[in-house]
Amino acid sequence: MMKSQTPMKYTIIVFVTMIMLLFSISGCQKSEPVNSGPSDAANTVYLASWRGELGKLDMQTRSFEPLYNELYVEIIIGKTDVNTILVLAHPGGSTNPPAGLPNLYQVNLDDLTSTHLAESVNHAYLSPDKKQLAYISFPDNHLQIMDIETQTSTSIVKSVGYFQKSNIWSPDGTRLLVSQPNANWILDLTSRYRHTLSEEVTFLDWLDNSHLLVLWREKEADLPRVASYEIQTGRVSPLFMDSTSPYFNAQCTGNNILAFKVYDTGSPVQWDVFVSSKQDPAEQRKLFSIPPKPAQDLGYVPVFFYNCYPVSYSKVFYRVITSENYEPMFTGIVDINSGILLELDKEITSVIQ
Repeated sequence: MMKSQTPMKYTIIVFVTMIMLLFSISGCQKSEPVNSGPSDAANTVYLASWRGELGKLDMQTRSFEPLYNELYVEIIIGKTDVNTILVLAHPGGSTNPPAGLPNLYQVNLDDLTSTHLAESVNHAYLSPDKKQLAYISFPDNHLQIMDIETQTSTSIVKSVGYFQKSNIWSPDGTRLLVSQPNANWILDLTSRYRHTLSEEVTFLDWLDNSHLLVLWREKEADLPRVASYEIQTGRVSPLFMDSTSPYFNAQCTGNNILAFKVYDTGSPVQWDVFVSSKQDPAEQRKLFSIPPKPAQDLGYVPVFFYNCYPVSYSKVFYRVITSENYEPMFTGIVDINSGILLELDKEITSVIQ
């Protein structure tokens, strides 16, 4: 990547636009934090790879155990209980990615069997209580909600398009953020009331049941800002104040906010990830940086965060790809409390604990 002659603010605007499109597509759904189990379970994560493999990794010993090869698993959606996970996958184990959209399956980790739940699923999001699944069916692009216990689905909204978000459920599981080509709005699942968001904000995540984490395009401002959006009043409050470099994205994990900052250092661009509490967002702590090695070792390849979501209350999975051909560059798990990074195989596409 050669050093650009374009003024810095316009370069950053291009990066912001690309990130908003790339950040949460495909495998970006958020695995909801699960309660800690026995000590051995706390060290285990379940992985899916580009090769369609489903397996588990002991983070302490770094030993990997393949689990199930009857499906080509694209994405792990989440864990519905201790022994059951939901995945988007294709039938038949294969070393080559099958064509078309994946189907929705439930995999039992005890007897290693799978149950087919739905055809041609675009995106899927597990509810906070793990009892419901919101997903987009293809080719009609209807938003469906499935009861996990009965495995029955109900169509909620027609023609919603593609949800390029990490999470759409409110923390209490009573509302969904619905994204359509010309509008974003909140749907109350009980009353069916719709609250349309202001055109100057882009949804990033739920801060709590009353506030959203948004990207705010303030009038006459060069760059958007990460802010809190009060649902009832539409009031927008910036969360981070930094004139040196903009935050191009943010998301929530447990009681924390992850904020992503970009620096135009020329070759390549540097990304820093900061963590702060929801109670005091201004008090930030740097978690890690990309690239984590000297720039010359990268060969001047520009990179973007493609996945970054919590796998537990204290651990976050991240995946960074090149902006030119979408090849994976960095994949790993970071502990929010200690800041310790655990590098994973670059072909890993999703993780849950």
